Amino acid sequence: PAMWLGRVFWKVMDQGVIDRFGPNGAAWVVAQGSRAAAKLQSGYLYSYALVMLVGLVGAISWVIAQ
Repeated sequence: PAMWLGRVFWKVMDQGVIDRFGPNGAAWVVAQGSRAAAKLQSGYLYSYALVMLVGLVGAISWVIAQ
């Protein structure tokens, strides 16, 4: 019974819950985020400068509105 109980806890709890939502889940989230970020990157300097300019205008607008 102890071997069966240990195997059940190992398969269900360790592999099924802890590994799924712990390290494997975090790795999956990072992989999905990097795929989405890769689609947004073009490599052109002017597109990055435009995003920085939009962010700067938004930050300044937020500070002024406060």
